[in-house]
Amino acid sequence: MMLIVTTLRHWLGRLGKDTLYLTTGLPMGILTFTVAVTGWSTGLGLLITLIGFPVLLVTALAIRGLSHVERARAELVRDEKLVARYKEPAKPGVWARVKSIFSDAQNWRDLGWALLLLPIGIAGFTIAVTAIGAVLGLVFAPAWTWALWDSADPPDLGLFHVTDIWTALAATAIGIAIAPLGLACVRGSAAASAALAGALLAPRTEELEERVEVLQATRAGAVDAAAAELERIERDLHDGAQARLVAIAMDLGLAQQKLDEDPEHARQLLAEARDGATAALVELRDLARGIRPALLAERGLAEAVRAFATRSPVPATVTADVGPERMPEPVESAAYFVVAEALANVAKHANARRATVSLVRRDDKLEVLVVDDGHGGANPDGGGLKGLRARVEALDGTLGVASPAGGPTMLRAELPCAS
Repeated sequence: MMLIVTTLRHWLGRLGKDTLYLTTGLPMGILTFTVAVTGWSTGLGLLITLIGFPVLLVTALAIRGLSHVERARAELVRDEKLVARYKEPAKPGVWARVKSIFSDAQNWRDLGWALLLLPIGIAGFTIAVTAIGAVLGLVFAPAWTWALWDSADPPDLGLFHVTDIWTALAATAIGIAIAPLGLACVRGSAAASAALAGALLAPRTEELEERVEVLQATRAGAVDAAAAELERIERDLHDGAQARLVAIAMDLGLAQQKLDEDPEHARQLLAEARDGATAALVELRDLARGIRPALLAERGLAEAVRAFATRSPVPATVTADVGPERMPEPVESAAYFVVAEALANVAKHANARRATVSLVRRDDKLEVLVVDDGHGGANPDGGGLKGLRARVEALDGTLGVASPAGGPTMLRAELPCAS
């Protein structure tokens, strides 16, 4: 019984939304058609004067506003949000904005829908009113035909005349029988109209093209970041551990030569070689930590970030709410290096007294926030931050920096962390 009630409630709600969409399509069609035809004809007619161009601009903006209303109407039927992607001006200025409006394909699709909506609205309004009126008129035939049963001109339903209660009940039975057909007509008309609205007012092709462009850019950034990281590792190995290992080999060679002639000097060379080996081991350990810290692999992101913060020259407070489950390894590494680079920049450039680090996991997103009380003015396109942005965007994340003059500086990264 509850299932029947729930199903009936769903379809009545669906019918109400579809009917509202179809019946409001006619007045919206009249409005959009009037604005489009009047505005464009007036603007083109006056284009030879200075008045025509502003009229066209106002018309384009008015149609854009009406298109937003149309997207909201279509959501009644589609049960999903329709989002249009309008072209942003290539550079600041009034002329650049005006140029972007008239060169934007979405504005021309909006105009197309404004012209199509009138005939579509007429058809949808006619179908909705006819289907619902016919079904309700037949179902409630006994209520409105009884006064005409004995008249000279009883109600004519085409197949028969309603002259008594039995013919009225027959009309009710026919109304109940064709009710699904009427519902299907309303549902189909509303769905078709909303589908066309979605195709013109919020096409998915542009979303996919934009997504492809973003992926191409982030992939190129990730490749560049990986190349820069390999270059850094090579440089650190060449200038650090490799140089120390060469010095150790030379010390051991000299010690071997001096072992018989000057044992004291040989022992001194061996001690220097031992110290050099210890220093080389420390440098290799630090280099490995820079690739992927051991603590990050063993204990997780929160512990690794807290350990790094304790070594920061600027006192840093860490708050972490990342849940008990581990996140994917690339996400943890990216978040760790975001914090590491941010705290390193704070120590080098910010002249700050304190910094705070926040790690918060919400559903399938990880938010990393680093704030310091320094003098601000950080360059969002600096070398270190540019590399971090490439690393984050390669994981389909975002990274932003807000650093007004006088501070504070806030670095915020958001990373998808679904397993």
